Amino acid sequence: MISRAKEAERAVEAVGLQRFGTLRPANAPVLRSDNGLIFQSRRFRQACRDYRLEQEFITPDTPEQNGLIERFFCSLKEECVWQHIFQTFEEARQVI
Repeated sequence: MISRAKEAERAVEAVGLQRFGTLRPANAPVLRSDNGLIFQSRRFRQACRDYRLEQEFITPDTPEQNGLIERFFCSLKEECVWQHIFQTFEEARQVI
C-alpha cells in the first residue's frame, strides 16, 4: 500500500501532465491546499519543488479560502458517498 503523500504526489504529476503537458512548467503555478499533514510532508514538499510548484497554504480553520475544492467535496458527499453504504475502502474507491 502506498502512502497518502505518495498518492498526493501522483495526483500532482497527473494534473501537471494533463494541464501543462510537462511535470516542470516554465512559470511556477500555485498549488493551494489546507494545512493537512500530507501537504506538509517532506516528500510532498520536495515533489512541489521538483515540479516547480509554489505551495500556498490557507489560513487554518478557514475553508472558505479554498472554496472550489470545499464545494467539490460537499457535492461528492451529497451525490455519491451518502447515497451508499460501503463495506470496504476498496468498494468505496470503485464507486467514487
